[in-house]
Amino acid sequence: MQENRPFAVEILPPMSAAAVAPTEKIRVTFSEPILPATVDFSSFQVTNLSTLIPATGSLSFNPFSTEVTFTPDTLLIIGDTYQIMLTIAIEDSDGSGLFISSATPVPSQFTVDTAVDTVEPIFSGAASATAVSEQSIELMWIPAADLVSPQSEIVYFIYSSTTSGMQDFQSPDAVTSPGGTAFLVTGLLPSTNYFFVVRSRDLHGNFDSNATEVSASTGSSADGIPPSFGGIGSAAATGPTSILLVWTAATDNADIAPHIRYRIYARTAGGSRTLSNPSAETEGGVSSFDFGGLAPEAYLFIVRAVDSSGNEDGNLVEIPGVPVMSYGRSIQPIFDMQCTQPGCHELSVAPAGGLMLNTYGGIAAGGGSGPAFVAGNPPDSRIVRRIDDQIQAPDPPFLPTRMPSGGFRLDSRDILNIREWILQGGLDN
Repeated sequence: MQENRPFAVEILPPMSAAAVAPTEKIRVTFSEPILPATVDFSSFQVTNLSTLIPATGSLSFNPFSTEVTFTPDTLLIIGDTYQIMLTIAIEDSDGSGLFISSATPVPSQFTVDTAVDTVEPIFSGAASATAVSEQSIELMWIPAADLVSPQSEIVYFIYSSTTSGMQDFQSPDAVTSPGGTAFLVTGLLPSTNYFFVVRSRDLHGNFDSNATEVSASTGSSADGIPPSFGGIGSAAATGPTSILLVWTAATDNADIAPHIRYRIYARTAGGSRTLSNPSAETEGGVSSFDFGGLAPEAYLFIVRAVDSSGNEDGNLVEIPGVPVMSYGRSIQPIFDMQCTQPGCHELSVAPAGGLMLNTYGGIAAGGGSGPAFVAGNPPDSRIVRRIDDQIQAPDPPFLPTRMPSGGFRLDSRDILNIREWILQGGLDN
């Protein structure tokens, strides 16, 4: 996990749990204290995926603000599936947003049922530990077996210590993705002997209790050459809070592909760039990442490769991406704030230019000059030509007057959001 940013250590019920009680409370444990003021029902979302209706309830915090508990107002519906979504709006006291990793189940889903599994998985523990570099050791094991949970859904918790038998089983060093049978532990000290224990957890939160210990010593010779990597290739929306990032795998002078991880740097279109603190980090060997927990606005992404010695490539390839843009959540509020004052495009007998921007119906109907937008074509949309200073003075039949009137200009992020909404089809969603 990335230092200096909070991240979700554990989410209960766990990912894909299939027999959650209707009375279940939802608990999320964070790596450090988070600001309760940043946790609300927009940054901590529980949604019934069967009905698409958000669950209502109350949020409470432990004394250290490291655990959030959601208590539903009513019983969860038996047979329905629920999703837990955390967003990067959750912050710590330093203002650092939530760190999202492929090893952390965000979003997480579970299904409500009355049957509850209490039997722990059968697991013999770690099988081997092999030094890969001066800062990393790879662990491997044979998959656990469980009476209810399939092997593809069992996750593994990694515990380490520099002293045999001294692992802290209350605080894992890492948690694998479901179904993993190997894990590269990074960020270790050179020339140091480490002792590891790996334990399994099924879909219903049952842990095995094996104490099998494996050990290995990190190397002493340093590799100072970063991977060769061309950067991010594409970014495409996969939902209202997620974007799929895709790239071609990096190569390295010392590491094989499964040992190369990728760090993702995300910023809003109007935000400043920082390359010292990634927003997310993948597991090794992947060539894509579904970045969730995003707000409905435009983002810019940089992806960098990092080898097992911690060497990060320096590419600056940055491309934009926007989640599926919602008219109701993202576009109408812009018009309400900037365009519907008295005498402008408000609901009236004679709105400016004959165009009403109070509702989707108003913008879809257009105004006296014709349609306000062309679905899928922002540059040829009248509303974009009126608000975007980057477009040259409009030619007929477009009028040259910029909007909003009075010399005020929309924020660049608002313009990008309107353009992206039109590009995605200008839907009433």
